[in-house]
Amino acid sequence: MDADSEDADEIFHDGDDSSGDDDEYHSPVENELEDSEDAWDVPQDSEEARSSPEEASENAQMFDINRAGRHEYLGKDLDEVSGFTFYEENSIQKIPVIEHQTVSFPGQKIPFNIFQQSLISMVLSVMEGDKTFGLVLNLNRYNQNIKSCVGVTFQIMNSSAVIEGHCQLTGMCRQRFRIIEATKNNELVMSATVRILPEKLIVPFYTSITSNAKDSSRTDRKRKLNASIRTPWPTFVYEQYNEQILVSRIHALLKDLCRGQLSPTQPPTDPLMLSYWVAHNLPLVDQQRTLLLKLDCPTQRLRWELHFMAKCSRICCSTCGQQVSNTSSVFSMSTDGPQGAYVNPDGFVHDTLTVRHANNLVPQGTPSARFSWFPGYKWVCVFCHSCYAHIGWRFESGGKLVPAAFWGLTRKALVTMPEEKSDSEAGGFDLRPII
Repeated sequence: MDADSEDADEIFHDGDDSSGDDDEYHSPVENELEDSEDAWDVPQDSEEARSSPEEASENAQMFDINRAGRHEYLGKDLDEVSGFTFYEENSIQKIPVIEHQTVSFPGQKIPFNIFQQSLISMVLSVMEGDKTFGLVLNLNRYNQNIKSCVGVTFQIMNSSAVIEGHCQLTGMCRQRFRIIEATKNNELVMSATVRILPEKLIVPFYTSITSNAKDSSRTDRKRKLNASIRTPWPTFVYEQYNEQILVSRIHALLKDLCRGQLSPTQPPTDPLMLSYWVAHNLPLVDQQRTLLLKLDCPTQRLRWELHFMAKCSRICCSTCGQQVSNTSSVFSMSTDGPQGAYVNPDGFVHDTLTVRHANNLVPQGTPSARFSWFPGYKWVCVFCHSCYAHIGWRFESGGKLVPAAFWGLTRKALVTMPEEKSDSEAGGFDLRPII
């Protein structure tokens, strides 16, 4: 995946493809395609532009979605790292922190392709300890002060040896933290003192009221009815903050939106983990992801996510606003969910949303299997038909796998909008949480 290789020497740079400042993404794609034999001629106003142009053969095999989650494109030289690090809530820890390209959440798996010697030295150092370092969003984008910045701890799970000044690793984000103070060791690594942030749980309203033995022996329905008599608000008001009800509603909405998945990619049932799982699988802009990461209550996160999922369905180019897909086309090509983090050969990490159908996209270049995130598929870069911004990639298997083809859209180039244009024209989608 070489779409972002122009700044390959800066792995942990901002790299916002959607800004439209790079000449690579504003080249006259349309004119080049007219004369290129390698280009795929996909009519933009036909059904073919929204569907796969090829069908799977009779002997086609179902793609194993476990392979994408294992990041097999990184090679077979990664060794498993043992151990599990989980810090006590509200504890003060001193860890190395790096500025990452995106906002990450606990439970999210991330691969790294590292070339900078300062980062390699940091990785080798933490491997001798608890194998944990911190990730924060590239702060230059919002001119934030590093103090009080919220990030996540990242624990290394697999790593390769350092060969010719290069190493690869994968791992998982574990816990949220807030930076108390930090000093820069070098351009890419900070030594930070952080506070591990707790998760504040909302106790069901009837639990604190009906705590005696007589009430606890009743059914939930009777306890709620009994408790509602003693409170100023009807039961349905409190149910809006009931975590189990929120979980059920989100599961039902996910089932409706992400229909037709290759294999059951079951979202978590635990309210806390579900709030993080939904956050890192929704095509949100960085400001929205930052807002969710800062919320310290899973109930608040779930309510905001439920509101967003119910209202926003049009997936658009973040540069010009052209619709390129919709949430009904979203499906999973990985066990991690429909939007996974993948790294290209130059070290840039893309949060990639997989969709069955897309429109208003123009492919450019020759399909290649090099470093394919989905083994068995060849990829080609695709660009917005209106503004030529890089939107993602098209993957095709040549009919050997099911699905025969699909699209991978990079989250940085997307914005999800309400279905009715009047909602967005009235002032945009409200980023504030639904408290």
